[in-house]
Amino acid sequence: MYYDNKARSLTNFFLKIPLRYRRISSKFTHKRWHPILKKYRAHLGIDYAAPVGRKIFATAGGKVIYKGRRG
Repeated sequence: MYYDNKARSLTNFFLKIPLRYRRISSKFTHKRWHPILKKYRAHLGIDYAAPVGRKIFATAGGKVIYKGRRG
């Protein structure tokens, strides 16, 4: 659990969806093929797919250090 400096729970804040998405590109699973390691590993998250240029919302402060595609 995460709490702010006034001991209020931040659980609901972190569970908000970070963007308005069109589809889910990858679902939660315990058996997902890892193309680099060449073996099955757990994928314990959900990947959302949205069009290029869609606004993304952050749950915490940060700084963008790279924008673009890699790999």
